[in-house]
Amino acid sequence: MPFSTEITNIKSEINSGLAASQYTAKDLVYVSKAIEALANAESVEGTFNTATIDSLLYVGTGASTFAAGLTNPVAVFVTDETDYAQIAFKNSGTNANSSTDVILYTNNGTDSNGWIDMGITSSNFNDPSFTITGKGDGYIFVSGAAGGDDRGNLVLATDNTGSQNKIIFAAGGLASDNEQMSITPDQNVHIEIATASTSPSTGALTVVGGVGIQGDVNIQGDITFGGTGTTLTTTTLTVTDPQVTVGSGNTTDALDLGIVGNYGTGGTAKYTGIVRDATDGVYKFFKDTTVAPASGVVNFAGAGLAYADVRLGGLTASSATITSATIGSVTNTEIGYLSGVTSAIQTQLNAKAEYPSQTGNSGNFLTTNGTSASWAAIYPTQTGQSGKYLTTNGTTVSWATVDALPSQTNNGGYYLTTNGTTASWAPLVTDPNPNIFMMMGA
Repeated sequence: MPFSTEITNIKSEINSGLAASQYTAKDLVYVSKAIEALANAESVEGTFNTATIDSLLYVGTGASTFAAGLTNPVAVFVTDETDYAQIAFKNSGTNANSSTDVILYTNNGTDSNGWIDMGITSSNFNDPSFTITGKGDGYIFVSGAAGGDDRGNLVLATDNTGSQNKIIFAAGGLASDNEQMSITPDQNVHIEIATASTSPSTGALTVVGGVGIQGDVNIQGDITFGGTGTTLTTTTLTVTDPQVTVGSGNTTDALDLGIVGNYGTGGTAKYTGIVRDATDGVYKFFKDTTVAPASGVVNFAGAGLAYADVRLGGLTASSATITSATIGSVTNTEIGYLSGVTSAIQTQLNAKAEYPSQTGNSGNFLTTNGTSASWAAIYPTQTGQSGKYLTTNGTTVSWATVDALPSQTNNGGYYLTTNGTTASWAPLVTDPNPNIFMMMGA
């Protein structure tokens, strides 16, 4: 039977009737009928095809008292049970589209959008429009209202009024207290699943797609990188292991093993490094190439490649020779001769040369002071020495002036004489008593 009598309205009608100043027989009959209807409404039992309640629905003792502290309730249920209490709703249909749903709508929601749906599918569920759910799956769906600004987000949140306020995921059953993942407010997202990772698709957490992390990362276990390349961008790289292995697992000799650096000149990317060239097994220091190493191979014929200088504090060779494009072939014995060298070798060799420098010494002769050899001129310079004669003081050769004749003016018939220091002219004197008389003739 239809149940459309609103209990509150009945109570209001009774109160209005009782408040009248005068009562007619009709009024008394009306109040009597209203009280009877109220009694029937509050104790009615049975099956109803349609029941319309225009105001608040209270179910259970104390429901109306509890509702007094609520904001705009529509239905209030209160009970007192020794075990769990429930509002039960079951769809007995077994169709492929059958499910049991509780749906809440937005103010502009329709059957197709603008709602949140919590439900569970039937034992034969197989709806091609909802393939993410299968038989007996529970779900929460959100559909934002179409044609508006609805964001359509599903928000899972806790308030800050509890002692922990976590969001806990316990897949596998509540009875086992099997916490799989928890979100602790402002602290962490914790996953507690003891599944080891042996590949990119195994482990407690697997991600298909990229992972971006802003902040530090601490990893206790091993790290295995896959893919065709791994890029590590960091300002400081600290490795506790005393050895770094490159080319691990390489069973061929086709890769150039080493370290490669990237730098730029005038906006052009260049590469430098030290690698073992797989083609000849030689370790090479290179620079300036604009051809990036690819697939573990350095193009030593690449554009701009040059061999870099190397500065060493010492060098020990175990082989018999050291071969280089610049120093040629040098034996260990020959390198040993460099021990004790403290200045430029060429300068020392010049100082130990068999001959002093010959530059500017054309025509000179080699002489020695008993310690060092030097060049000396056979003759002193002859420039400006015209008319002089060569003489020596027993040590040094030099030019000297030939004593000139005294002036011959007015000294006709005089003879040249000297006092041992200066030459001069003197007249001839006739002997008054000659002892010799010479006469010559034909």
